[in-house]
Amino acid sequence: MVPIKIPDVGATVDTVTLVRWLVEEGSEILRGQNIAEIETDKTVIALESVAAGVLLKKNTREGEMVSTGDIIAYVGNPTEAIPETSDIEPDVQIAKAALRTTPSREISKPRIPPMLRNFARQKGVEIDKVAGSGNGGTVTREDIIAAAEKLRADR
Repeated sequence: MVPIKIPDVGATVDTVTLVRWLVEEGSEILRGQNIAEIETDKTVIALESVAAGVLLKKNTREGEMVSTGDIIAYVGNPTEAIPETSDIEPDVQIAKAALRTTPSREISKPRIPPMLRNFARQKGVEIDKVAGSGNGGTVTREDIIAAAEKLRADR
């Protein structure tokens, strides 16, 4: 089994947003095949698989922010056991949790990727009134859709 990790995409980029999965769990994939799209503060990048096999498990949802080196999925043989997050050393888990929950900049503003900020504008959703359900309070596409539906229902 091969873990699919977020690559280092630049000296100043520590976190990216997983914008969209291009394959589903259980799908056969080839080495070099685009499996997801990730977004930095400047661009959207196709993420290629570093191995051939079956996409066994996705560890990250669309709209979530992840750090360089984070395992977002596993590729391998369907008969292989998928490691649980508890298999990671406890110190590593604590450190990752601290990184994701430490507020950056202002606490009052939700974290939201630029692409989703535009999506919210199109839906007429005020970003500062949306509670993020992603890692570290990140606003996800689903959060924006739910807020837009609530707006429509309230009218």
